[in-house]
Amino acid sequence: MFQRFLRFVFPEKCLICKRRLTPEEEEVCTNCFLHLPTTEFINSPYDNEMARLLWGRIAVEKAIAYYYFTPNAETSDVIYKIKYGNGFETAVLLAKKIVNEPCFSTFFTDIDAIVPVPLSADRQRERGYNQSYAIAKGLSLATGLPIIDD
Repeated sequence: MFQRFLRFVFPEKCLICKRRLTPEEEEVCTNCFLHLPTTEFINSPYDNEMARLLWGRIAVEKAIAYYYFTPNAETSDVIYKIKYGNGFETAVLLAKKIVNEPCFSTFFTDIDAIVPVPLSADRQRERGYNQSYAIAKGLSLATGLPIIDD
């Protein structure tokens, strides 16, 4: 009840459109979330642009990037918050929300663990956390898979 009262007095706004969020919405409004530019790599997780970037570098069975990133677009505010704006909780929340998308229903069935991309010590100090770990945390919470970050 107290959280609802606080949100009424100090309304949260969508990171993208800046519209007031409903009590059920967090960080990004439903309309903006539905219009984030998806890559469709989920339809071909073994051979897509993202997976090909990793071929020959590390042993990866499947890989995807779920969203396209366009600098200076309205939707890039979410990424900027996650990377530079102390957006750990934003990353966790969005990762959990993405996993609930129907296209992910079987993606994680044969995965043993989630491995976040390491961040250099300098970047970690600068940003305060590893945004890749924050995304992994959200995925882990939604799927029950362990995180291997060492």
